[in-house]
This record gives sequence, structure tokens and C-alpha cells, in this order.
Amino acid sequence: MNGALSDPLTSRVVLSGAYAFESLEHLPAVRSNIAKLSAILKSNDFWGVSDGNCISVLQPENPAAILDAVYDAAQECTGTLIFYYSGHGLTSSLNDELSLAVPRTNPDRPHTSVRFDDVRSALLSARGALRKIAILDCCFSGRAMKGNMASAEELAGRSAIDGTYLLTASAENKTALAPPGEEFTAFTGELIRIIEQGVPGPEFLDLDTIYRHLLDRLTSKGRPVPQQRNRNGGSRIALVKNARYAKPSATVLNFDFLDYVEGAAHKLVDTPELRESIHAIHLSYMERMRKVSALASVDKGSRQECLSVLDEIRAAPDLSGLETVEVLKCMVEIDPIRKVECVRELEGIVGGDNGTSVVKGAACNALRKIGHPEAAARGYRRILDDVRTPSYVLAGMACQFAEELPECKPEVVEFLWRIARNEIMAPSRRIEALRSIAKISPDNSNEASELVRSILKEFPKKPV
Repeated sequence: MNGALSDPLTSRVVLSGAYAFESLEHLPAVRSNIAKLSAILKSNDFWGVSDGNCISVLQPENPAAILDAVYDAAQECTGTLIFYYSGHGLTSSLNDELSLAVPRTNPDRPHTSVRFDDVRSALLSARGALRKIAILDCCFSGRAMKGNMASAEELAGRSAIDGTYLLTASAENKTALAPPGEEFTAFTGELIRIIEQGVPGPEFLDLDTIYRHLLDRLTSKGRPVPQQRNRNGGSRIALVKNARYAKPSATVLNFDFLDYVEGAAHKLVDTPELRESIHAIHLSYMERMRKVSALASVDKGSRQECLSVLDEIRAAPDLSGLETVEVLKCMVEIDPIRKVECVRELEGIVGGDNGTSVVKGAACNALRKIGHPEAAARGYRRILDDVRTPSYVLAGMACQFAEELPECKPEVVEFLWRIARNEIMAPSRRIEALRSIAKISPDNSNEASELVRSILKEFPKKPV
């Protein structure tokens, strides 16, 4: 049975890979893989995850760039966490460890690549994530050179992660991984086609359905057999909407009956079981907050009890930044009298030195939703002005600022132009600013494109 689609607001995606290397053969299709998957996952037609929640780490400077992105996503994720890598996969003849290549990887120096064990640790650090998915589209060129090829099943076994779903391409050489003349790699190309074309049947495509269609298509073309491993029902995780889902035909609604159903549903929600569940400390904080909101909405008499539970969660020593923001939003929803107190704390999150840019962005979003757009705007300005804000976060945060507060759109565009025209800034930061300008203000697209070209001409030997 297909489950419900994960909430894109609480989910996080890290798409990583490299297409140009100093010591390995280039894989130009990787760039297309990541660009297309990013567009698909961000599209409301398939999922609708926001720019800030879907990070592309393409041509990373070093292994830490990938790991930092995964740890940041893991810290904030309370929904589904997805990690995707496309590029060269290497294994050592000494210990059979799988590692993922970055542009400067030297096959003879393992420390120059990303150990998958370290990626696994980063994924497992996502304490609040309900689901974890890892997708690896990589070859074994380093292993092949040493004459000791690992099998697809061995890779899947070594890469297993508790409580997650692992899908591997298990391509055995560069030809199978990236067929000449094709836009995408063999594995990711079929994955993209399955998502875009859909399959007959369910409303959502779960990972088991996707895997079965991948297996059929790739084996029929004589390409490497994909592998999958899942635990705790991971195969039933819904990844995207099914493009071929046939919606039921419209019917005439009986509004009296709907009112009756709504009333009955409220009675069912307000049960001793629900009241008991808000005190169930074995549940995640996000799950308890959802139950608190549900109970408070149907039983005004329970609001004080609900607030007590929220105070308990708020005081928890292991509460993440994103969970802190959510508990403050929930408090204001249940008891508007506490709004001043919660606004003050949200402003403290935005202005503080602790917390990631994503947490601060969530706090700005919360301030806007509870009726403080001026405070939200001040917060977004601080994030954009902070030189510590990573380039890949800057772009998404600028778009979020302009979308949530349209009256500030000219200000955001002007700020991004200052970054783009500052020759002292890193090329990647300038280009991300220009891409955001084109997205926020299409009228500036031509000028932004011209400046991108000039920046790239200045750095011909180093992909940005």
C-alpha cells in the first residue's frame, strides 16, 4: 500500500555529485542528473519541496562540503531526509569501504574522497527525521583499476542504514554508468523517466514501485541491475506524486452530510487515546506537537493541558532549532496571550549566533505567519547579510524572503545585485545570487545571464 506523501516543509534533500575530476574521467551527465532531479522534487506537480529545503552540492571543493550539507539537513529534518549522490564510486582493496569521489579525489589517497560510512553517520544523526532515503548512482572505476570488482549485492549490504531505504545503481564501469550521447546516466535517466511519465495505478509512487520499474527497464536494456535494501517498511515510503494517477470523477456533494462527517470526526479525534498520546514521551516532539494542536482545536477545555505539554517540550535539553520554532508557533496558535513572549524568542533565534541559516529562516517564516512581517523582514536581512550563510542557502533564502514578503522584493533584488557585482566575493556566491535574481525578477534574466558568462570566463579551469 502506498503511504501519504511526506510534508515538503519538514523534509530535506541533499543532491550531491561531481562531473569534472582532476584524476578521474569526467562524467558530464552528472550535472544534468542533479539539475533535473532538483527541478522535479521542487515542482508542485511531483512534490513541491522549497529551494531552501532542497540543496544541490555540485562540484564540492572537498569531502567536508558534502558532509556538512548532510549534517545541516539532518539537524533540521523532521519529515523525510533524502541523500543522492552521482559520480565515481570507489572502493579500497584494503578494507572494502565505499567512498564517493569529489573533483580533487585521488584514487590512491582515500582521504580525498567521502567515506560512505561518514555519510551514513550523518544520516543517522537525523534524530527527528521520520524517514531516511539514500540513492547512490556511482560506478566502481577505482575498484576496477585494482582488479577486484565488488558486486552490486556487496555494495548494498555494506551501505545499509537502519530505518532507511537504500537504492543503488551498482554500475560496474563508466560506459554502463553514463552511456555516450545520453543526457543522463543510465540509472538516473530511468529514474527520471519513471517519475515524469508515471505508472498506472496509485496516487503516489512509493520506493518499492519505483524500484520494480527500474529493475524491469534497466535489465531489459542489458544495463547493470539496481539493488535496494530497506528496513522498517522503507519500501512503502511515497517519494513523489504519480503523473499517471487518474483522479476520481467529480460528484455532487451533500453538504449536510459533510457537516455531519466533520462533527463525527471531531468526536473521534477528541478521545482518551489522543489525550494520552500528547504525554507519550516515546513519540517524537513533532508528532506530539501535531497531536497537541489536534486536541486543542476540538476541545477548548484541554488547552491548558496542551500548553503544559508544550512547555515541557520547550524545556527539553535535546530540542532542535527547528523543533523550537515549531513549538513557539504552536503556543501562539493555542494561546494568543503568549504571543509577545514567543515573538521575542523567535527574534532571539534570528539574531543569535547559534543555529543554522535554515533554522533562522524558519523563525522568520513563523514571525510572518503570526502577524509580524516587519520582524520577519529584519530577520531575513540579517541572514542575507551574514557572510557565514552558505551560498546554496543564500539563494533559497532570498527567494523565500521575496515570496513571503512581496513588498520587499525590490530590496531583495537590489541586495543580490550588490553580491553579484562584488568581484571580491567567491564566484559560486555571485552566481547563486544571479540565479536568484533571474528567478525572483525574470525581467533581469538577460543581464544576469551576461554577468554569469563573464564570471565563468574568468575561471576557465575551475568549475563553479
